Amino acid sequence: KIEDEDLDSNDFEHEASLLSSIRHPHIVTFYGNLDTFIYGLKNHKKKISFVQKIRILSNIASGMSYLHDRCIMHRDLKPGNILLSNELTAKITDFGLSKLYTTDSGSMTKTCTVGT
Repeated sequence: KIEDEDLDSNDFEHEASLLSSIRHPHIVTFYGNLDTFIYGLKNHKKKISFVQKIRILSNIASGMSYLHDRCIMHRDLKPGNILLSNELTAKITDFGLSKLYTTDSGSMTKTCTVGT
């Protein structure tokens, strides 16, 4: 549970700014601030088959790969931060702790793309 005094508008602005710059089918799309919460993977009540679990994990891996290609570290990936559609398509959410990074180690430099 998040207490009101723990909320900082700068945290929301950071997350909104980051999310508005990325588009991927397995990362939640930012449309604006919402006052309601959607239950995610952690609170999913129906039985999920092995094949469905593999598909969900594939969705998450695809989304994380997309983020890493753009030099974005999520830093808080957990079941509570995965949303599921009615069709069990996974979406990564909660970018409040995320950070942009650069890699420049010796002769290897990773090129990252930020934006759409």
